[in-house]
Amino acid sequence: MARVGILSGSLEGIVTGHKVLDLFPEAELHLITESAEMGLLGEGPGIFSRWPLVPEHWVSGLGAQTPGDTSTAVRRSWLEKAMATALASRGCTIHLRTRVTERGENGSVSFVGAGLAGKGSIEFDKIVEATPGSNSSKSWEGGVCFPDEPSPTQYSGIRTDGSLEVWWCESPPISATWIQRMTWLGEDQQLPSRETSIGESYPPRHWLIQLYSNPRACVHGRAERASPDSRVHVRPLSGH
Repeated sequence: MARVGILSGSLEGIVTGHKVLDLFPEAELHLITESAEMGLLGEGPGIFSRWPLVPEHWVSGLGAQTPGDTSTAVRRSWLEKAMATALASRGCTIHLRTRVTERGENGSVSFVGAGLAGKGSIEFDKIVEATPGSNSSKSWEGGVCFPDEPSPTQYSGIRTDGSLEVWWCESPPISATWIQRMTWLGEDQQLPSRETSIGESYPPRHWLIQLYSNPRACVHGRAERASPDSRVHVRPLSGH
């Protein structure tokens, strides 16, 4: 059984985890993040052109946040939380509040996590680092409002509760009373559609093939890096 480590709690990291388990259901999967929570902390763009964005089994349930027939936006933090919960229910161990301190050439990862015994190391057959959009230099401002009359802009979407999610680079495109303000670094405000597959080029196909044929051939202490775009079986990392 291959052991795969994902060093990111971003949407890219969550998507990678689901893709790995779709192809290799028996894989031992670990997701390591310094965050204290998956999703719900902070907010990013949730605009889309078509729903659903991902296969149904990737999402545990959005409840009242589930987009309706006329919705063109979803609360991204809730989507990430629901996808992370589904990933954990599929057997992935999510290590919260855990910082990687060293990466070895043999695929080992040393860490410091929460708690008195929260440090040690794990040896992986494959290590993946999914880089979030914070590496982008393009800065965006966002806001959520309940306009008297919805007036969609180039970068906006309507959530299921009727609120309007708007993003801009310089000044707000509409005059509104904002109930939430947000900031984000990235290139595109729209989540990929299911047809283009959210995170479609990630993880790289070549190492999935290698992992299937020869897990140990994928190690070499290197991580694949995603292109830029931010409990059930979830615990701080402890000794393995």
